[in-house]
Parts: sequence; structure tokens; C-alpha cells
Amino acid sequence: MKYLVRLLLLSIIASCSQIKTIKNKVVTPRKTMKEFQAQWGKNLDPSYLSGNVPIHLNGPITHDGAIYIGSSGEGFLSINERDGKVNWKKRESETYSSSPLVFENNIIYGTENGRIISRKLVNGELNYELDLGASVDGTPIASSGRLFVQLRNHQIFSLDATTGKILWSYKKPVTNKTTIQGVGKGHVFDNKVIFGFADGDMLSFRVETGEIIWEQKIGKSSDKFMDLNWDIAEFNGKLATLDAAGNIYIISGSDGTISNQFNVGASTNLISKNGNLYFGALNGEVKILGPSLNVNTLFKFSKRTVTRIALWKNRIIAGDISGLVSVYSLSASKILKNKILGNDLSALFTKPTVGELGGLVLFTSRGRLYYYQ
Repeated sequence: MKYLVRLLLLSIIASCSQIKTIKNKVVTPRKTMKEFQAQWGKNLDPSYLSGNVPIHLNGPITHDGAIYIGSSGEGFLSINERDGKVNWKKRESETYSSSPLVFENNIIYGTENGRIISRKLVNGELNYELDLGASVDGTPIASSGRLFVQLRNHQIFSLDATTGKILWSYKKPVTNKTTIQGVGKGHVFDNKVIFGFADGDMLSFRVETGEIIWEQKIGKSSDKFMDLNWDIAEFNGKLATLDAAGNIYIISGSDGTISNQFNVGASTNLISKNGNLYFGALNGEVKILGPSLNVNTLFKFSKRTVTRIALWKNRIIAGDISGLVSVYSLSASKILKNKILGNDLSALFTKPTVGELGGLVLFTSRGRLYYYQ
């Protein structure tokens, strides 16, 4: 009996010793970026025949806790940013190629059928709709009560943003046989509204009358594609844009003079912040053009073309053509997370936006709307 008790005690002591050893070997799990997790998502892809996969080129806008976006073939929606529930939906047999604009208490957007539509933010009630005759591929912009839109047929319209009345228009003859038919977003600068065109020209118009103030050839004739189909950014008192060949240009907003050109293979929208210009490149890198006009690589996250970038919480969000999204910390100078968005071809063809509640809104080319925290 004593032998059995002694054996039992030895077993307990050995077990305790083993437990202590195991406890000493416990390793704290590596910290992961918990913030970049989808809080909710929606599939806005319409029904389609096999082999005819629709590519979504439109995007969302956020305002006062709501996300506004067109769902091609289904209609236009207002979605609650916090939980993804639909606030209101207006059914329309329309497709969309641009992002909407918030003007005062209204949401204004264009369609591929050439219509400009204005609705009340609160309930989607129609204010006006107007047929402009060609696909509204450029995101509308507003200044001094005027609305400016660019159409796929190289035409500019200025409208009264409240009533939809046409104030002036301009149509540019573009004879280029090689064009990607892309349209950028105009930019208002010192009482001028500036647009780029598919033939590589940039034109500055007087806001009130549409009078041409200056015209400048930006895209190079040696490049197959000269389209100026990107948004224009302000950079250290001047304007910055890029052409379809990946060249960045620094331009005077006063007279259109080109002060600098950088052949850097740029492939995304430009972001101007604190005297720096950020952009993605064809080789999978995200780069920075500093105040001294030196170009440096911040990070490389892919071997494929970068399609869009955005700033979020002192981080850069970058997506490539395959659907890979990277989160890069500007303060820590390192990649925090790489994430595949899901389906093949789920690339970002519209700039990610930051919601009123601080979350990140992504809309992919496959019609998936994601909200990340």
C-alpha cells in the first residue's frame, strides 16, 4: 500500500513539473492587423450570362454615415455605413461608369445612357434628370453652384447644380485612332475648370462662360495612347496629372506650362499630401515624389500593375490588377498586411474612400462592396 501511495505521489510531482515546463514554453501569439477585417460586404454584381462578366468602373461616395453607389441594372442605393443595411434604393435600368457627387443636400450622378440625375440625400426623391446624349464617364464636380461633367464623346457640360439647366458646353474633336476611351475627373483651380482629353490635350475653361483660357499638349505623340484619363491633383501650388503611358506632369494652373515631366510608369490615381505626391506603378511598386522632385520607392507588394491607391489612418492602401490589396504603414515604413479580395478580376478600378465613421470603403471590378475597420 505504501508503495502504491509513493508511486502516486511521484506521478503527481512529475505531472506538476511537466505542467510548469509547458507553462514556461507558452509563446505570445504574433500580433496581426485586426483592423483590416471586413465589417460587412455586399454583392452588387447583376445577373449575367456565363462568359459575359461585367466589369464595374463606377465607385461609391460617403457622406454623413451613408454610402451612395449605383448598382448596374438594379438601381441607385444609399447604404448605412455602420451595418451595411440599405437606407433607400431607387430602381433604374441603368449602368454606371463614374462615381456620384454630393452637392448640398443632394446626390448627383451620371449613367452610361447619358443621363444626369439629382436626388435628395435623405430619401432618394428625384430633383431632376437630364439626357446629355452620351455616357457620363467622368465623375461630376461642382463649384460656385455649377456642375461640370465630361462625357465619353469628349464633350464638357456646365449645368446649374440645383436645377440641371445647361449653362454652357464644349465638344472637342478627337481624331486619334488609338484611345482607351477613358475619362478623368475635372479640376477647379482659380476660377478655372480644367479637363484632359483622349488626344493628350488639357484645356482650361472659364467657370462662368466656358471660354478657353489655355490649351496644352500633355500626352506625347510618340506614345500609342495619349489619353489624359486620370484625375488632376494639386501639388505644391501647381497641378499634377499623368497620361495613359505612365508619365507624370507638373503643370502651371495659370497658363498650362509644363515645368516637369517624370517617366516613372505611373498607373494609378495621384495622392497629394504634405508636399508629397504618392502613386502606384506598373511594376507593382508604390512610389513617392517629394518636394525636391526626387522619385523614391516606398514599397513593392506585387509583380503586377497597381490600379488604385488611397490614404487611410496614416497608411497607404494599394490594390493591383489581380485583386491583391496591401496595407502599408507610413509611420512604421513596412507592409502590415496583404489580402486577396476574393474572386479573380476583383481589382480596384475606383479609388477607395474613407467613411464618416473612419472605415474604408472598397468597391471591386466584380461588384463587391466591402467596408473595413
